Amino acid sequence: MRRFALSNLRDYGMGKKASEEKIIEEIQYLIKVFESHEGKPFNVTKSINYAVSNIICSIIYGSRFDYSDEEFKQMVNRANDTLRLSGTPSVLVPLSFLLNKL
Repeated sequence: MRRFALSNLRDYGMGKKASEEKIIEEIQYLIKVFESHEGKPFNVTKSINYAVSNIICSIIYGSRFDYSDEEFKQMVNRANDTLRLSGTPSVLVPLSFLLNKL
C-alpha cells in the first residue's frame, strides 16, 4: 500500500521542483492570513487546513482556491467531517485484504 501511494504521489509531482514551488506559493498566502490578524490570537486550524487543501489541489488540479471561496470552504469542511465521523484511517487496515479480492 505504501509503495502504491508513493508511486502515485510521484506521478503527481511529489519530490519535484514544481511541487516545492506550489508549496512555497501557498505558504505566502498563509503568511498574509497570519499578518492580517496583526499579532492578535486566532485559531489557525482552518487557515492551515485551507493551505494544505490548496497545496493538494494545486498539485492535482493545477489551480488553487481563495480562502474566502464558499464552495472551497464547504469542500474542506465536508472532508474534515468525513474524517472525523469515520474515525482514524487505521480502522480500514483490517479490511485491506479485500483489495486483493477485487
